[in-house]
Amino acid sequence: MPDNGDYIADYLSGSLSPEEMKEFEARLETDEELNKEYQVLARGMEHLKASIMLEEIENDPDLPELEKEYAAYFSEKKEPSAKTKFRKAVWRTLQAAAFVGALLLIRTFLFDMWVPPSI
Repeated sequence: MPDNGDYIADYLSGSLSPEEMKEFEARLETDEELNKEYQVLARGMEHLKASIMLEEIENDPDLPELEKEYAAYFSEKKEPSAKTKFRKAVWRTLQAAAFVGALLLIRTFLFDMWVPPSI
């Protein structure tokens, strides 16, 4: 059996047979030292993959153009469409009608229910 580092690297790279993978996973549950080493190497591998992806993104020849398009798209002040303007006007009208209705209901409740004392 290879040492832990090689064994873990083989597992992470997927080069173990299915039986060896099951054996490794079973051993991972019982061997605390192997589990610690596995956690460290797995995190290191994730960090390496992320670094490689970031480098590929940064070295992408299309990236500067995409950044310019992105900045231009989000910096523009877009005029809302007629449909959007209409929807906003309808919404404001409905809000105003609801407010007036609530005021009338309150007025009715307060003034029609309240009877002034008789003198």
